[in-house]
Amino acid sequence: MPPAIEWWAVGLAIIYVILAARNSAWCWPFAFVSSCLWAWQVWFAYSLLFDAALNIFYAVMAIWGAWRWLTHAGGHTDDSITTISTKQHLLTIGFGVSASILLGYFASVTTIAALSYLDALTTVFSIMATLMLIERKLENWIYFLVMDIIYVYLYLDRGSVIFAGLFVVYCIMAVIGYLNWKKIRANQVIA
Repeated sequence: MPPAIEWWAVGLAIIYVILAARNSAWCWPFAFVSSCLWAWQVWFAYSLLFDAALNIFYAVMAIWGAWRWLTHAGGHTDDSITTISTKQHLLTIGFGVSASILLGYFASVTTIAALSYLDALTTVFSIMATLMLIERKLENWIYFLVMDIIYVYLYLDRGSVIFAGLFVVYCIMAVIGYLNWKKIRANQVIA
């Protein structure tokens, strides 16, 4: 049976994604606590070094995301959902793949990290998707969906059925989040 820390991390993470899909700033406190618990567990139990670092990043981004969403900092005057261009997608994917290869190689020759290339790929793209979420970019959900599918494999390989199961739930929630944000965006454009 998975340790209690995994159950807490998973439960809080689900609450975070549900609230994020609803475009609610209340998502960020749940993200912070879940990320801290998750970082601890994946570092010590599964040797997924990049995923541990990613969750430390998530904890910091939860603070930043809450501040941005609550204060409308950085030019946001409301909670509008926007999109990114094809050129931005191509640049994002190009940068993400390049950075993943470099980080994966570095980790494979200098650390005991497990599945270093996949761990690096999911980390790099999850960071970019998180930044898109903070900026309320509709496409964040698509990036998260692709990474969530890869995470299912990654965690099954490492023997964590509960974390793999969470990513199956995340796949469903990413689709729901995308559809919900698309509907919100359509209402914004009409208004």
